[in-house]
Parts: sequence; C-alpha cells; structure tokens
Amino acid sequence: MNRRQEVREYEDFVPSTGWQREPKYDTLVVYLSGFKKEQLKVQVTTLRNLRVSGERELGNNKWSRFSLEFPIPANYETNEITAKFEGGSLYIKHPKIITAEDPKPQQQIEEPKAKEEKATTQTVHAETSMEKLKAGEEEATRQKVPSKTSMEKQKSKEEKASAQEVPPKASSEKQPVEKANGVATNSADDLSHKEAKAKSLEKKKSEDLAGEDENISGDHDQSAIVSRMDKPGLERLSQVGGGGLVTMMKQTRKSLNFVMALLLALAVRIYNCARNAIRLIGKSNN
Repeated sequence: MNRRQEVREYEDFVPSTGWQREPKYDTLVVYLSGFKKEQLKVQVTTLRNLRVSGERELGNNKWSRFSLEFPIPANYETNEITAKFEGGSLYIKHPKIITAEDPKPQQQIEEPKAKEEKATTQTVHAETSMEKLKAGEEEATRQKVPSKTSMEKQKSKEEKASAQEVPPKASSEKQPVEKANGVATNSADDLSHKEAKAKSLEKKKSEDLAGEDENISGDHDQSAIVSRMDKPGLERLSQVGGGGLVTMMKQTRKSLNFVMALLLALAVRIYNCARNAIRLIGKSNN
C-alpha cells in the first residue's frame, strides 16, 4: 500500500467558479464534475481566506487535484459561512453583515440617479426663477420710468400752486404800501391845501407891498411937496409921515411872523411824514 501511494501521479486543474448575488448573502459556486462530497475540503483560515481543495482518483494511480483560495471581504460573517455539494457543484454561502446604515446596492444605484435628477430639476427651477427675477426687474424698471414722469408732473403742479399762492402774499404786502400811499395822499392833500394858503398869503403880501410902494412913492411926493412948503406944513407932514412909517413897520412884522409860522408848520408836517415812512419801512422789513 505504501508503494502504491508513493507511485501516485497528480494532475492539477483549476475548476471554474462563479458568484450568485442575493440581498442577504452571496454564494460562491465551484463547478466540480466527477467529484464527491468526501473528496472535498472547505476551510476558513485565520487570515480571512477561504480555502477550497480536493482530489479524486482517475485510475492507474493517476489522481486529479485542485486548491483554491479566496479572500473574504469585511462585509461577510466568517463564522456563518456554509458549504453544500449538489449535482457536481459546490455552493459556499457567504452571509452578509446587514446594518441599518448600509443601503442596498439597488438603492445606492438609484439614489445617485435621483440626486442627479433633483440637481437637474433644481438647476432648471433656478434658471426659471432667475428669468422670472430678470423679468420682474425689467417690469420694475419700466414702472419706475412713468413714476419719474409722474413726479415731474407733481412738481410742476406744486410749482403752479405755489405761483398761484404768491399773489395773495403780494396783495398782503401791498396793504401797508397802500396805507402808506393813503398817508402820502393825505399828506399831499394837506400840503396842497397849505400851499394854496401860502399862495393866498403871498398874494396878500404882494398887495400889501404894492400898497407900501404906493405909500413910499406918495411919501417921496410928499417930501418934494414938503420942501416947497413952510415949516408949519412940514410939521404937519412929518406927523402924517410918521404915522405911515409906523403902519408900514407893523405890516412887515406881521408878514414875518406869518412866514415863520408857515415854516414851522411845514417842518412839523415833514417830520411827521418822515416818521410815518420810517415806521412803514420797519414793518415791511419785519
């Protein structure tokens, strides 16, 4: 028997494999036609490797053998890996570590698509909102232009209203002027009345002076006559001439007093007019 074992000839081959993906577990399928369950070994190493090996006798001391190793990903439970041989195929199930945070592969595929679709819809909405904002801004600018014209119209209306309100102020300002004119007219009437009186007085003075001239001429004639007359006649004429001089002096005094009175009245009237004018100017300035 030992000799026969020593004389064995092995033929190595690599069996075909495949994966079957499911939500809860993945299954590694090793196609081993001609093998039996007793001729196979499935082992999980400490390095998280799956080792599958087997050998079978072909005859005439020829043997067929294989050995495969697969690294076990972190999302599989190594303690729950099971193997089953049916119909010339070895099925090795790898249970998945399912957590609440781990999404399903289909969901992972669908979520990026949904995100892309949402992003595209958001960009479309953003573009439409930007267009709406631009349209709103254009409408606002269009509406602002007539508002400027309306403001200009309001300004023109206000200017017209202010121009209409100015005449009453002018009329109110004219009132003191009219009062001043009334005072001036009254003063002018008084002056004209006084001037008339002064003219009448001057006429009287001229008549008096003419009478005095006639008296003087009469005196000269009298003096000529007196030179021809005797002393008693001269005495008589001197008495008569002395009375004429006295009357003449009295008349001149009266005329001077009258002129002085007129000048004083005129000065008082001018003073009153000037004072009233100064008052009116001060009121108008206030």
